[in-house]
Amino acid sequence: MAIPIKYLLLQKSELMYEVAIRGESPSDNVAGLRRQVTKLTQLYSSDDIIDSVFQFLEDSKGSQETLEKVKANLDALQVSFDEPLYNRTKALLHHLYYRLQRIEEPQAADDLAKLSKLKKKYEGYYEILLSLDKPQIKEQLHSATSVTTEDFIDKPNLSGMNIAVSCDRGILGELNRIKYDGKTCVRSFIQKVEEFRTSKNISENKILSSATDIFVGDALHWYRNIRGIVNSWSEVLTYLKDDFDVPDYDYRMASEIRQRTQGEEESITIYLSIMQGMFSRLSKPLEEDVKLEIILHNIRPCYSTIIAASPNIKSLEDLKIICKNYERIKVRSELFKEPPSVSANTLAPEFGYQSSKRKSTNNHQSNFYGRGKNEGAHSQELHKVSEIQASEVEVSAVSKAPYCHRCRVNTHSMKDCTAERKIFCFKCGMKEVRTPECPNCKQKN
Repeated sequence: MAIPIKYLLLQKSELMYEVAIRGESPSDNVAGLRRQVTKLTQLYSSDDIIDSVFQFLEDSKGSQETLEKVKANLDALQVSFDEPLYNRTKALLHHLYYRLQRIEEPQAADDLAKLSKLKKKYEGYYEILLSLDKPQIKEQLHSATSVTTEDFIDKPNLSGMNIAVSCDRGILGELNRIKYDGKTCVRSFIQKVEEFRTSKNISENKILSSATDIFVGDALHWYRNIRGIVNSWSEVLTYLKDDFDVPDYDYRMASEIRQRTQGEEESITIYLSIMQGMFSRLSKPLEEDVKLEIILHNIRPCYSTIIAASPNIKSLEDLKIICKNYERIKVRSELFKEPPSVSANTLAPEFGYQSSKRKSTNNHQSNFYGRGKNEGAHSQELHKVSEIQASEVEVSAVSKAPYCHRCRVNTHSMKDCTAERKIFCFKCGMKEVRTPECPNCKQKN
């Protein structure tokens, strides 16, 4: 059974806690705090809030300060009974009852002992309040609370209770930022407000009570007109969609979906997420194969080779995995570097890479200089013939097996390449330099 708290009898620090625990920023003065707490307690009762939004140090410090106020009041009451002071002390103790049970048991042994000490102090002060020499007030206290100190000691944790609402700091402030004026997309607003309500675990009744804070402008006039005929937040959303939705929305959205291609800097993950968001705006969900067909037409052409090699794509998830693998391979190929040349500072030159072109050139030179003049001329002519034959073989091989100098693969030719055009050396692959100006190839030549 709920323990009533007379909030207007609390002092400033306790009022600030009661406002903050309900998710609103506390006012600077007591009058403002009382207005806030009067409004908020109608929305969120103390039984609805089961978790604290404060750190253990802040909660324990605040509870200790309230217990010191209770002790001072009890000392004064034992000297001379005063009914208003008695009521203020009772309000402080009822406030402490909820505050202490919201504190989660800490892991540290010192903090756990500190929390136990606070609860024992509460128990002792509550017993003193019940033992005051005013039998009629004592009887009223029992009938009002129907909870004894033993109940608090035996059941300090209310984890077994079925609480429908759990509030966090700033919920109302965030809710007030969700506005609708009737001029923007109503489906976007409905999605946003429902995601917020679900994530914050706010009941439909409570968000319905805040509808006048959510709707502004023309939408507020509309809500005031239909407020008398709706009984739930779901009905409000139904009327809202019927009255503010764009005519032929689904037809126009389907057209936008088919025109939405993948951007140059969009990864496949981001693009698929955006398309799924567009699909969700339609009143009638599309079939999976229809979604797949649309996206296969709209993704960038650079994925065409990898998709052609995977004809068994059955779902968007399959497409995502294949395209992500392509993106990873593409990044690796762009970062690939040729092996370094052997230099005088190389520790193990025998393991260095030596191009076969350099060896063949050296062999030709040694054979040429090792013969006579006639032999050298004859060898030179044979060398030219062999070069011509080799070039013809290379041309024939190229015509049979296409090769792309840009991607450095033999799956397609440069004519059919869809990759981004970049300047690079056709021989060694160095970026941002042409073959005649390549420092690596000049050294080799």
